Amino acid sequence: MKKRDFIKIDFMIENYASPPTFLGRNGAYDMAGIEITHFPTTNMIRLEPITKKQRTGRSWLEIPEDKIKSLISELKKAIGDSNE
Repeated sequence: MKKRDFIKIDFMIENYASPPTFLGRNGAYDMAGIEITHFPTTNMIRLEPITKKQRTGRSWLEIPEDKIKSLISELKKAIGDSNE
């Protein structure tokens, strides 16, 4: 599977009371950002954590393109955002 388009969301410049974390195969790590990759041949979006060393963490989540809007809607509900 070839990676096509990707963007990175960087958390390093933010000041959070507790840093965002992810769980990898060797335990929990502070997360510096997220890499978002689109795979048009399989219609999937992959989310991968970026470590403080600017490397992709050893975990990922793939979401079908047609479920992205539902995911965003549920995330908004989780934070109490009623602006749909």
